[in-house]
Amino acid sequence: MGIKEELIELASKIEEPVKAPEYDAATAPWQVGKSYLFRLVTHAWTGRIIWVGDKEISIETAAWVADTGRFTSCQTDMMNDSDSEIEPVKRNVVIGRGAIVDAIEWLSELPTEPK
Repeated sequence: MGIKEELIELASKIEEPVKAPEYDAATAPWQVGKSYLFRLVTHAWTGRIIWVGDKEISIETAAWVADTGRFTSCQTDMMNDSDSEIEPVKRNVVIGRGAIVDAIEWLSELPTEPK
């Protein structure tokens, strides 16, 4: 059997790609209206979720967080952690869900002043 025939045989065995499940608000970890600290592959964001799609999440009252400082203290009050670096934005932000490493619900007021 030649290479062409082998490739055709292999291609015939390939299954259809697995599709990502549709967003289901009843079972999803993301809740519209709740605030989160999202840690991405390069930095972090805080914000309140206003929309969740299959591949993106849109947040309002968003702030880009270049440095959370110590993670334990940032969970309670990032504005008072001396090492934190925060840049609020005046627009909604869309985050690619594939870039999210982890997230925690943000229980404090969202940061609205630069630090």
